[in-house]
Amino acid sequence: MKYPAFETLLSPARIGRFARAMNHDRQKTILLYRYNIYLSQRMFGIMHIFEIALRNKIDVHYKAHFQQNDWLLHQSRQGGAFHGLRSASIIESHYQKLLARNQYTHDRLLSELSFGFWTTLFDRPQFRAGGQKIHTIFIDRPSGTKQKTINQELDKIRQFRNRIAHHQPLCFNSKDELDLSYSIERHSLILQYTDWLGYENSNIYQGLDHLHVLFAKMNKLCLRF
Repeated sequence: MKYPAFETLLSPARIGRFARAMNHDRQKTILLYRYNIYLSQRMFGIMHIFEIALRNKIDVHYKAHFQQNDWLLHQSRQGGAFHGLRSASIIESHYQKLLARNQYTHDRLLSELSFGFWTTLFDRPQFRAGGQKIHTIFIDRPSGTKQKTINQELDKIRQFRNRIAHHQPLCFNSKDELDLSYSIERHSLILQYTDWLGYENSNIYQGLDHLHVLFAKMNKLCLRF
């Protein structure tokens, strides 16, 4: 695609920061934009695995803790641990949608809930209501790791996931300068928490995590300017 058509397709406002970063070299602007897309694709693939692994660990934990296979529904209702909390209203909303389609099962409800929902279970109100043991799903966490730290770092991953989902660039800092440190740090956090869940990163992300190669290519491109 020729640059004018590329710019029209995506808008001058969106392409502008990429163009400025590449000193308005059109070929390199397109290349940087494509690298950013590849970065989003690879990161989202890793997020896909991590998100499912996290929610499944939480599910196993609370099934055992509450001794209920459908703990989401029961614990969000009157008399339940989460009743009256924000998480309960989210569960009820998704339950009603599934019920209207005659599709409710615990597993369907589990998969309907967003990554943001699962991270809110580590917020202090939900953490306390749920028995203050949910952090133990991270079986390989360092001794002394607190709920507050886990909550803050999972929220960083959540914010990063939202940047990807909303097609926001991952290669700039808050000053619109080329800077991969944000993405590199979030990538490291995802791998760290995967490891803490007790999984071997090289096994579950096999064929997905080649980000070191992409980071190197992007850094090489950025160092020219």
